Amino acid sequence: MKSQIPQSVLNQLKDVKTPADLKAKIDSLEGAIQTLTKKQAQMKAQENTLKANIRDMTQKKKSLETAINGMTSGLNEMNATVAKMQTLKEAVPTAFQQGKQNYLNEIQKRSDKIESVYQSTLNEGFWQIYLTTSIFAAVALLLLLGYREKKGQSQQTESQQVE
Repeated sequence: MKSQIPQSVLNQLKDVKTPADLKAKIDSLEGAIQTLTKKQAQMKAQENTLKANIRDMTQKKKSLETAINGMTSGLNEMNATVAKMQTLKEAVPTAFQQGKQNYLNEIQKRSDKIESVYQSTLNEGFWQIYLTTSIFAAVALLLLLGYREKKGQSQQTESQQVE
């Protein structure tokens, strides 16, 4: 029967000499069992808390992964937009230059017509100025003719004023 008892128990029982020692050992072991039972219950509660925290962390991790995927997608879209804007930025000066060149070419094509319209408008303006000036000169001449006095009348008028 001694061979069936574990060596650690045999080592503990070496110090037991009386039934009181045995009772004290039993009480001590029962206290240790109760302490271990309490510790086991505490550890079980901690285990449950840790499992709940692990579940919560797993959900948060999934949420963060979703957010990171969304941010990555947004970043990719922004990079694509930046690339398109860069292409547009490079194309705009060329388009403006081409538009300017087309405009100048169109003016060059129509230069004869533009010149003739400009010249005819200018000629018409000068003709109107000439005509207006001639009319005013003729009116002024007519007005001045009305102020012309006869020589005899002017001398009489002067002598009357002297007196």
